[in-house]
Amino acid sequence: KNDIINFQKKKFPITTPTFNKLKDDVRIKKKIIKNAEILLLEGWCCGAPSINKEYLFENINSLESKLDKNKKWRQFYNSQLKRGYKKVFSLFDQQIYIQAPSFTYILKWRYAQEKSNALKSKNEKFMKKTDLRKFIQHYEKLTKWMIKTMPAKADMLIKIDKNQKIKKVVI
Repeated sequence: KNDIINFQKKKFPITTPTFNKLKDDVRIKKKIIKNAEILLLEGWCCGAPSINKEYLFENINSLESKLDKNKKWRQFYNSQLKRGYKKVFSLFDQQIYIQAPSFTYILKWRYAQEKSNALKSKNEKFMKKTDLRKFIQHYEKLTKWMIKTMPAKADMLIKIDKNQKIKKVVI
């Protein structure tokens, strides 16, 4: 958050977190930026608004119905969206949302990415489709919520088709 404020005030250097997807490096590394006019922050749930209670408490997959029966996990991440993340997201000058045609394609695209990353990194260990399906359930509700809500919230909406090609841009 402080680095975004420093960027806006043109106080350099700033540091930004990076993630090495090929190495699946979960440690947050920092990149030092000495000067810039534009700062793009990208992430799966970047800019996500908090979820309304009706949808939050609805079970939409087996992870929610079996492992979050008391809804504590959902309430925790939603409270983070309402507070800390909302403060960070409010610092953005513009939000661009890239919208998939539906959640169905998320698993397909993510699996293709896993296979591609395994080849690029020469790592034979990549998530099998069944493991990936379980993993994706952690983000399913928020992703579906964003598909519903972000088109009206974003400053720019980029709709992509099932082949990940730009279908339409709305400003």
